[in-house]
Amino acid sequence: MRHILLALVAAALATSAGAQAYTITNFGPFGAGALSAATDVNASGVVIGYAAQTASMRPLRYSAGSLSFFGPNPGWGWGINDFGDVAGSSFGSGGSVAFVYHRNRATTTLPTLGGNSAGARDINNAGFVTGQANLADNTGHAFRYDLNTGTMTDLGTLGGLTSTGMAINANGWVAGTSDLALGVSATRAFIARPGQAMFGFGLGGDFSSAQDINDAGKVVGQSSLPGNNEVSHAFLFTGETVLDLGTLGGRISTGYGINDADTVVGASLKEDNNTFYAFIYQNGVMTDLNTLVDPSSGWVLNTALKINNAGVIVGMGTFAGVQRGFILTPTAIPEPATTAALAGLAVLGLAVLRRRRW
Repeated sequence: MRHILLALVAAALATSAGAQAYTITNFGPFGAGALSAATDVNASGVVIGYAAQTASMRPLRYSAGSLSFFGPNPGWGWGINDFGDVAGSSFGSGGSVAFVYHRNRATTTLPTLGGNSAGARDINNAGFVTGQANLADNTGHAFRYDLNTGTMTDLGTLGGLTSTGMAINANGWVAGTSDLALGVSATRAFIARPGQAMFGFGLGGDFSSAQDINDAGKVVGQSSLPGNNEVSHAFLFTGETVLDLGTLGGRISTGYGINDADTVVGASLKEDNNTFYAFIYQNGVMTDLNTLVDPSSGWVLNTALKINNAGVIVGMGTFAGVQRGFILTPTAIPEPATTAALAGLAVLGLAVLRRRRW
């Protein structure tokens, strides 16, 4: 009986104190020294990104434990929708080409806006794509492309020469970054809704950029602070207010991904302002993701790029001294009531043991 109680006490204490928040999957272990990055994850947990193959980068896909290259070579995969369609960019001597790699393994090449280069960054479930495409003068503008009709829409700028669409939500709202007026060294994060001109926002500094948008139209990105362009913080734009999410102690942070629960992931410097660390921001608190994984894993998680509604996070970090993509999967953590019950079991077990000694 004594051994059983000791086992129960040990199990209770280990479960309540030792649970890990995430497990790590290595995205792209292709050869010693090969670089990789995981750039997006859909609702089914399919992850895309890119990895080195010989001397070039190729789009890479992870599904149900299997890694495989796909699409153009060389190229990068950037965004995936819930059907498995991927938006990305391929590269050649004439410039970059925007593509969509469809679930049926066909590839669509997107047009430009009259220039010689384009790149796609994201795709929604309705088949709308965003990114940047060159005009005839080879300045680049954000675009919205409809795969269903083949319609390419120039989203314009906030007065400057260039803009880039970084993400598109279910409603076709595009979030990205644009230069301001000619001759002004400044950028703004923007939202461009169908049929409406883009509008900009930030934390009041000269520079801001948007990285992701959820289906409620909330946007994350980075903005410099008023009067100090050397300091820039991750922000969350709610549609009415731009919230400063702070940092992990350093002077720079960026929000790269947001899900429909308004959970934000990104990267931040710490007090030494030397290395970026991946973070998760929820319930008003920014947490270093490195503290939520097994400390003996060998990983340093540097940048979290996207999070899906199930809480799966993808990004890139350092493993064995090499940049590798990672996939973080939430593990089961005891609910408060369960933890209390386990603690009670532990106390009860210890009490019984003490009585037997007396």
